[in-house]
Amino acid sequence: MKVVIENVGDFKKSLEAVGSIVDECVLTLQNNSINIKAIDPSQIAMVLMKYQEKSFTTLQLSEPINLGINLKHLNKILKRVKSGEIITFENSDNKLKMTIAGRYQRTFEIPLIDFSSSNQPNEPKIDFTATATVQANVLKEAIKDLSIISKKVDFEINSNKVILSSFSDKGDGKVEISEDMGLTGISVNDIASARFNLDYLKSFLKPIPSDSLLTISLKTDSPVKIEAPFVNAYVTYYLAPIIRDEE
Repeated sequence: MKVVIENVGDFKKSLEAVGSIVDECVLTLQNNSINIKAIDPSQIAMVLMKYQEKSFTTLQLSEPINLGINLKHLNKILKRVKSGEIITFENSDNKLKMTIAGRYQRTFEIPLIDFSSSNQPNEPKIDFTATATVQANVLKEAIKDLSIISKKVDFEINSNKVILSSFSDKGDGKVEISEDMGLTGISVNDIASARFNLDYLKSFLKPIPSDSLLTISLKTDSPVKIEAPFVNAYVTYYLAPIIRDEE
């Protein structure tokens, strides 16, 4: 196996997005992409990543391969990769070897982690009834605003806006995102609403570039799907709802 990436920016950002909910994952390398499917230890959140073929300078595989990775360690190394530097990945002796070439060359090796392919999560199959496209910077600020009030947030997508609201003994808060105020597209078969853990959403959004357009798909009291496109990669989050009748 040999993978060479020259423009590492999106690779770093997409792995940081995965690392927002998991410390370990399996990298699945195929002839045209690198993929990740991972679920957090509490099984509340799932993240999927696809890094596309056009992003690689070199992708040499004799067959598809799965690599168990300590993502926390890998991301620390990737933070040391500067713009314009080239990174080469190879596997040998049950280790992932990374060679970074720039003004000088350095090499890192991290041990691979044993994993079971049977433990790989399946992407949820949900018939979403409402979808909205929202500017990432607007959603980030809305989540920060409502975190003043509570650690829970209610999402609603109706025919013309996205509404986020929180309440607690500190008070109530509501943010409405409509056309020309951060909402760039909306499609609704049925109004959808659900309640979610706000800290997870903050973690999801932190590594996403503020100029991104996020697609939010919702069905009442079902997991929310948040899709975040990068230039050369795609990250998708799922977050299970808080069951409102049980609170």
